[in-house]
Amino acid sequence: MTIEFPRNRLSAYPWWHYKAWLPDDHPFFLDWMVPGMLGVHLVVFWMGLLWPGITSERLLLGLVVSAVSPVLLFAGLWQKGVGRLFFVAAMLAICLYTLPYTEAGYVFLLFSLTFLSRAQRKLPAFLVQLLVVSIAVGYGYHLEIAGLLLTIVFFLAVFGGLMDEVFIRYIDQHQALLKSQSEAEELARTAERERIARDLHDLLGHTLSGIRIKAELAERILERDPVRARQEMKDIEKAARESLQQVRAAVSGYHLGGLALEINSARSILSSAGVRFVADTDAPVPAALEPVLGQVLREGVTNIVCHANASEAHLTISHQNGRLLLQLRDNGSGLNGPAGNGITGIRSRVQEVGGMVRWRSDNGTTMVVGFPLGQFDAVGVEATT
Repeated sequence: MTIEFPRNRLSAYPWWHYKAWLPDDHPFFLDWMVPGMLGVHLVVFWMGLLWPGITSERLLLGLVVSAVSPVLLFAGLWQKGVGRLFFVAAMLAICLYTLPYTEAGYVFLLFSLTFLSRAQRKLPAFLVQLLVVSIAVGYGYHLEIAGLLLTIVFFLAVFGGLMDEVFIRYIDQHQALLKSQSEAEELARTAERERIARDLHDLLGHTLSGIRIKAELAERILERDPVRARQEMKDIEKAARESLQQVRAAVSGYHLGGLALEINSARSILSSAGVRFVADTDAPVPAALEPVLGQVLREGVTNIVCHANASEAHLTISHQNGRLLLQLRDNGSGLNGPAGNGITGIRSRVQEVGGMVRWRSDNGTTMVVGFPLGQFDAVGVEATT
């Protein structure tokens, strides 16, 4: 049996941060789930330990257990294979040691089962779980703890362990989905780059060949037929102008493909967060506005996922009274507190290119971004996805 300990991740997090002591790939490596769970369980333990009265023995026991159990928890979450059995046994020992002082010691039984939630071999892990629960409940019966409480503990421990397994499986699938979506978006970007390369080759290859031929012809006939040579030079100028327009149109399509990718990315991220996303983006978008619209949409979607607690989001891109309007609306909790870095960044980006942005908080949050179309090249295509 080998016991593994965390690699050095202190370069990314300070030593006191719980993420410095968790494995990179553990599903509990989310937000403050682990310390939150630990805090709740320790509060329950202390409430049971100090009731009905405080003694020096109980106080010392609580301090020792409160110091040892977090170390075992964070180290145990790192384990793979049979190495985790040591931490299961250690947490079970803490549970059994504290039970004569308080029935709240059963919280450490739940900790011991947490280590089994990622076992590859499910049946042996489930049998170990039943054995651990049976030992803890049997010892409680020996201590003459109320039968109803023992029954509740038994079913809570067994089904709690099963729910841990379901939760972790869901998180693993969710992370795999996000990874596949990221790979799909990267493939889409690569395909878009290849498309623009092909378009530029097709556009410029033929046009530049024609310009070269006409330039050679004009040079040969310049002295004997200056009128025709002048006409050939005009044709060269016209071809160059048309080529430049074609390149601008192709680049506009390339930038707009970037906005379409941002809309697809928004749909994927919101869907993964359980938010229904509806997009109405048929209005043509000037190429010059593509970068800022993509940044604004990305930041707005981040705000919805992180802060809005919404179930629906609607994106609209339209033309109204000579203005291009982007509206992102959700049905979440609305704006709370002062403007954060995200809102400040959106306002700064929009104002840099002569636009305006405002927010409304009514049955959710609505962000409206507007730009005067007269200031930008009108060439564009629909931002459909």
